[in-house]
Amino acid sequence: MADNGLEVAIKDEPINGLDDMKNAYEALQVGQYESAIRYYNNVLVTSPENKKALFGVATAYHMSK
Repeated sequence: MADNGLEVAIKDEPINGLDDMKNAYEALQVGQYESAIRYYNNVLVTSPENKKALFGVATAYHMSK
């Protein structure tokens, strides 16, 4: 294949908030409730009816009190 001078880079971004959901769950498990709330809210910005994120953020708020 000839070198045409183009370089392709793939940016690793979360797909539909999956990384934020994973990070939120992990934060919740270790008692980092404010971080969990922040991650769940990130998911809810793009998916406001995401039931797992809604339940997660409610759980994090409840456990932080």
